Amino acid sequence: MTKILLTHFFLSLLILLSLCIMGCGYYQRQHSPTLCLNYPDASYDPWQGSLSKESPAIIHNQGSIYHDPSFAVVINETSNFQIGVTLDDDGPFEIDRGQVGRFFLKNNIIGKHILAAKAYVLTKYSGKRQVGQERKITFLITGVVRNSPVGPAGWYYVFRDSDFNLAHPYGEAKELTQRPITQPRALEPTKMTIDMGIDKLARQVTQSLAPEKRPKVAVVDLLGPNNDHTELGSFISEKLISRLFTSGRFEKVVERRLLRDLLLQQGIETKRYLDQDAVRSICEKIGVDAIVMGSITDCGSKVDVNIRLVNTNGEIMSVAGAQIDKDQVPGILQGVKEATLTVAINPAGVEASVAVGDRVLKSINGVAVFGNLPQGNRSIIVAAKGYEIVQESVYLTGDRGIIIHLTPRKITLTVRITPPEGEILFDGENKGKASHGVMVLGDVLSGKHTILARAEGYLPETREIEAYENKVISIELLSDSLIKIGNLKQDKPRPLRDPIVIEVINLDYADAEYLASVLAPLLSKEGQVLAYRPTNSLIVKDRASLVKRLVKIIKGNPDL
Repeated sequence: MTKILLTHFFLSLLILLSLCIMGCGYYQRQHSPTLCLNYPDASYDPWQGSLSKESPAIIHNQGSIYHDPSFAVVINETSNFQIGVTLDDDGPFEIDRGQVGRFFLKNNIIGKHILAAKAYVLTKYSGKRQVGQERKITFLITGVVRNSPVGPAGWYYVFRDSDFNLAHPYGEAKELTQRPITQPRALEPTKMTIDMGIDKLARQVTQSLAPEKRPKVAVVDLLGPNNDHTELGSFISEKLISRLFTSGRFEKVVERRLLRDLLLQQGIETKRYLDQDAVRSICEKIGVDAIVMGSITDCGSKVDVNIRLVNTNGEIMSVAGAQIDKDQVPGILQGVKEATLTVAINPAGVEASVAVGDRVLKSINGVAVFGNLPQGNRSIIVAAKGYEIVQESVYLTGDRGIIIHLTPRKITLTVRITPPEGEILFDGENKGKASHGVMVLGDVLSGKHTILARAEGYLPETREIEAYENKVISIELLSDSLIKIGNLKQDKPRPLRDPIVIEVINLDYADAEYLASVLAPLLSKEGQVLAYRPTNSLIVKDRASLVKRLVKIIKGNPDL
């Protein structure tokens, strides 16, 4: 009886010990501090050399499987063997035929690493048995991302039958002399497509978000290149909405078109998205906690896309970035979104030059229409004769109209008057007498004005002027001595049939002063002729018959 009890005791102890050993091995594999291993759901076809379907790997947020040098990839392309892989003395990890192992190097990533691999055959009676010889490889992680058959990685290797010297007898596996393999042949880096870039942006912005946060967000159109509204920016924003919604990390994602309509209703321009007050106002009006915004920069062969999640306090909650190869962006997305801008001038009767960017138009009936303008921030400059230059900025997200109100330019008019004591009336308002023959009129609106100059003993003169800049105006009043002469008492009676008259003769081509000197000898003793220089006119006083003849001579039709 005692022997039976002892036998049962030792068997139980042996079973318990076996379970402990298996549990330790399982724990070591599941909680390895130096690497993670992931198998895709679909199998790798060694005859085709590529995965028929690659399922996303879950690496517990310890890094991205794309463009991450901290991953080593091992592909089992043997004919019918299972591979046991040990990496940096951690393992082994089994990789079945046609499967892929992704190893995450947690510590001391940059530098040398040692990988050991054994091939096994699975038999019906003897179970798993090693075949061939063990293969050891020393490889170097430099931080450069390389292209493996299943995506970018820091290092990769494809195991085939020849790697294990299968001619060697089964069961007598010995380590092969190490072949110095430092790096596989370098391949061209994987092109970053637009979909890969959007996936990377969505993944980074959700991973860098605090785990306990599930905000309500809205996505605005990305700006750029050149701060313009582009088809690429709208496309990326639209796709980001879908990626963020399906991530499950956000309580609500506002539809982009709905956001745009709300912004137009509120009169909020996209150029103010970076303004903290504007972000707070937008979030309150559309019921979200944060806004996803960003920019696109043209970097030659690539476009650099950067986004950030900004809350109502202006704090950045999360960021993401990706460089997309420009040749992977469809041509239809490389254009700039266009709009029509209508500029109306007030007052409408003013002819103005309107410039938007490098395009200049003359207003017609107070309106200038600019078509096919790139959307985004546009500067408008309006210049008109007699008005201050106006410069305004407008943000185009679609067809738009704007009214530009012109302000007349203020100028200074200096009036010089002879005689010096003359009096000035400007636009009907009496400005008083000139000081030493000079009067300065300041803050005068440019345009058309009327000046009346008068002085005692002189004929008054009215001037119609049109001034759009500072100007000096000289007025010389004509003495009224001719009128006095006409009113003198007559010593001898004159026949009423030939009275003395005064005639003003306007000259078109001849010089008034020169002609006055020529006509003076032709007058009677009672006659007088004066040249009025401001209007190039002659004032003739003499007998009516003589004055009539002089007029005919001046006009070139003498009646002799």
